[in-house]
Amino acid sequence: RVRDDVRRPLETQAEFYVLMRVSGDASIEDRAVEFLSEAMDAGLITDGVLAQSGPQEDMLWKIRDHAIPNLLFEGDMIKQDAALPLEHVVEYISRVKQALAARWPSAWLYSLGHVGDGNQHICVMGHDLKDRADIASHLNQLLWSLGGTISAEHGIGQLHRAELVEQKSADELRL
Repeated sequence: RVRDDVRRPLETQAEFYVLMRVSGDASIEDRAVEFLSEAMDAGLITDGVLAQSGPQEDMLWKIRDHAIPNLLFEGDMIKQDAALPLEHVVEYISRVKQALAARWPSAWLYSLGHVGDGNQHICVMGHDLKDRADIASHLNQLLWSLGGTISAEHGIGQLHRAELVEQKSADELRL
């Protein structure tokens, strides 16, 4: 169920969506159109939309701002605030999906990330996720195998201290 005050800007269904804000001189819109056209011609994207007004831009960002999975979907959720080298983000998402399909078929992945820095907000959603600890451990092992960390933009806090012991050396933990 999607909020009534948020409208899809495109009918296209895709595995990934990118929302970006650009600013600059008056020719920035022309350059954005050129960039999107070249990306479409190269097969890198399948569809796109450019805001033509302030309210349209606000609607696009409202989608991102309200894309909080527990507000959009019913069920249990396991969250991970991950950071990966950029070259491994797509591989990580793909491997998480494969693991969920193979081991926890009632679960599904919802991910929201930052293209420029490799941060990913991973949410495994499902009804009655009984193997929460196993799923979280598997996510961590995949993440670490790709050079990632569980201490992305939201830090460790108290919740993830025990998990960090699996990734960091005793000297790093003392620091």
